[in-house]
Amino acid sequence: MVQLASITAAAVASLLVAASAQSLPRQCLPYEKFVDFPYNDVAHINTNSIGECCQRCLDHPQCEAYTWNSQGNNCYLKSKKASPVVGKPETPDHFYASGVVYKCKPLQFNLDYPGNDITSVRTDKLGECCMYCRSQPGCVGWAWSKNNGGFCWLKNTFGGEPTYWETAVSAAAY
Repeated sequence: MVQLASITAAAVASLLVAASAQSLPRQCLPYEKFVDFPYNDVAHINTNSIGECCQRCLDHPQCEAYTWNSQGNNCYLKSKKASPVVGKPETPDHFYASGVVYKCKPLQFNLDYPGNDITSVRTDKLGECCMYCRSQPGCVGWAWSKNNGGFCWLKNTFGGEPTYWETAVSAAAY
């Protein structure tokens, strides 16, 4: 009877993990107008739109972020997001828009994988955790919480027994 109970508990835990996983395929996250992400260029190409620039980033194995300049249709693919340079509509920076892409596995809501933290990053955008993880050597997954303005914990091991945490979102990196 004890063996059946532990098998049932394991099956229920697996179903909870599967039910909490939400598909977020490789996609363009909302971009920021009047923003340039300087540095970290891996490629420079011409595209007709910011959407095409983002798609090119999704297709490039090293691209995690991008900046598009509508004056000249210049698309700059980035290995990571740098500190944003924010412009104003009345300045030359108004031609820039920048964004990040999501290239991690499906999100797992309300689950954390405690321990194995490499570092933490303050961000209020959970989709950026994927980018930070993919650009951090040794990172294989991450957990994020909106508490205290948002933090992302980058992990060097991802798996094991998850714990319930109401504000947590986790995912493994590809």
